[in-house]
Amino acid sequence: MNLEELQSRIQTDFKVFLTLVWRELDLPKPTRAQLAIAEYLQHGPKRLQIQAFRGCGKSWIAAAFVLWQLFQDPDKKVMVISASKDRADNFTIFCQRLILDIDWLFHLRPTADDQRWSRISFDVGPAKPHQAPSVKSVGITGQLTGSRADIMIF
Repeated sequence: MNLEELQSRIQTDFKVFLTLVWRELDLPKPTRAQLAIAEYLQHGPKRLQIQAFRGCGKSWIAAAFVLWQLFQDPDKKVMVISASKDRADNFTIFCQRLILDIDWLFHLRPTADDQRWSRISFDVGPAKPHQAPSVKSVGITGQLTGSRADIMIF
């Protein structure tokens, strides 16, 4: 498989993207359950809910899904909402760490000094200037009114 074919598979198949992220994190190959979650995220209904046992990797898979969505379309907007503001911030920070640590996500790194890059919100490099950040984290009691998002992670 050449580089173009791999790039195409990464863009069109979240399971491939997830497997490559797992490899970068030096994790074992995704389990059947994790690949089933990935399949459901990609091909499931517009509004969906994932339920799985503790330790299954739901949050890590969701973070990879957010990055895959931004990999495909850097102008998408994602809001992460959690009962705990710290938990939502940790999700956003994890996404940032993956962008910084994985070389093939280099193009998602900020490219301009005026782009947001904080623990509560950040912009990805190739995104067009917009009032809303690429990824924003809020607590359930935080300010949701007026926020815009294509994807919401609860």
